[in-house]
Amino acid sequence: MRSSRTLTTGTVLFGAAFIYACSDSDQPTPPGATKTLTIASAVGSGRVTSTGSRIDCLIANGVASGTCSAAFDSGSVASLTATAGTDQEFVAWGGDCTGSAACTVTLTRDATASPQFAANRATLSMTLTTPNADDGGIVFTVSGPSILGVTPAAGVDLIETHTTSGGTTTSTILARGTLANGTLGTLTVRGLNVDSPYTAEIKEAAARASGDYAERTNLSGYRIQVQK
Repeated sequence: MRSSRTLTTGTVLFGAAFIYACSDSDQPTPPGATKTLTIASAVGSGRVTSTGSRIDCLIANGVASGTCSAAFDSGSVASLTATAGTDQEFVAWGGDCTGSAACTVTLTRDATASPQFAANRATLSMTLTTPNADDGGIVFTVSGPSILGVTPAAGVDLIETHTTSGGTTTSTILARGTLANGTLGTLTVRGLNVDSPYTAEIKEAAARASGDYAERTNLSGYRIQVQK
């Protein structure tokens, strides 16, 4: 047997080495062997390119076009770079790539990479108008597409829960502190160009005196404005 495999020899019989094991895993890669790297299961819009420009894949709303699959020498290393489309951001890789940085794949087998893009995040301010100077707490709701969370302003405590239905998220927010006319905090949403309106409604308000809260029965004059 003529091979470049690693051979393990055993007992010497009649002056000749008796070969009893030959490992296939030690066999060198045949010349010309390749593995395929494919861009698949993409989300959002953007572009994925590889070193050497073997892959140049355009993705529009999850649909890939262009050169989205290429053969590489078996055992070679391929690097992929994801570039977000207009009003999009790159979120993370899936498949044989992980994380959110450039992806490096060692091609000992066929592999896939799944780029995940999403609309940019935007920050909206939430401004309170109140007719009273001694508000200690209010409960209000904010509704709109893709609400991700809230951040309180200095001196304000915000407790938020949200539910999503039919693409609209409704956040119920309790604001506590020394509340007055001005910014309560910010709302983080998905989408740089916020075309859909975000509406807010006061549900409850309470005055605070000596550490106790007294619910107000008249909410006239209260308003929450949500804007860029």
